[in-house]
Amino acid sequence: MQPFVENAILHGINNLTDRTGRIIISVSTKGQYLCIIVSDNGVGRAKAAEIKAGKHPGTRGTGMGIRMVSDRLDLLSGKTKKQYKFEIKDLDEGTEVEITIPLDL
Repeated sequence: MQPFVENAILHGINNLTDRTGRIIISVSTKGQYLCIIVSDNGVGRAKAAEIKAGKHPGTRGTGMGIRMVSDRLDLLSGKTKKQYKFEIKDLDEGTEVEITIPLDL
């Protein structure tokens, strides 16, 4: 969850000018799966990229946090032969990340 909360703060909430930022972390079970959702009401990924490009032309983030989480889930899936779901959704205001993993890893 840490990379997603960090991204929500750095790229979404920090760039807000018209409202108070909010981050919601939800952990629940759905059948035999653990569902983790991190959502924010920040500026969203497209606007955050615009803002970053304006402040630091020609630079891009490494995206290492998200890549490392995805790689770790791929490793777990390969070892256990269980499927996981990893999805990033653009909301009307903000972003939502949902990770669903089997409880019986």
